[in-house]
Amino acid sequence: DYVTDVVDGRSCKRVNKCSNDGCDGEDVTRITRVEGIPASTLPSLSSITASIFNGTYSIKPMGGVLPYHALEYEGAIIGGRKFLDLCGVQVAQVQSPTDWISLALGKCNEIQPEIEGVYDDFLGLVN
Repeated sequence: DYVTDVVDGRSCKRVNKCSNDGCDGEDVTRITRVEGIPASTLPSLSSITASIFNGTYSIKPMGGVLPYHALEYEGAIIGGRKFLDLCGVQVAQVQSPTDWISLALGKCNEIQPEIEGVYDDFLGLVN
């Protein structure tokens, strides 16, 4: 699990480390049937990052000097860019797209957990 720290108004995720007797562990609830919940229309993380990195989403102003290909969804925006082997993904609210809530930046093959954290923040804004 990850813990979110806020430093100078910016959030940062870090791995939650516990001693052997320091955390409660995970809880699990078995669900065999759930009725009445509509199917989500939100694209998956892999679909979103593919569209961002392939440049298929429209360009949105999210700050910085380079354009960002981004998806706006229910008041949230997730966007980013790929250059050579570097990837960046950030999330913000549509009304303030240059005030990033979270960001993952680094070598594409090394930052998947951070990108997943950014996607989780995106989900938190739209749900």
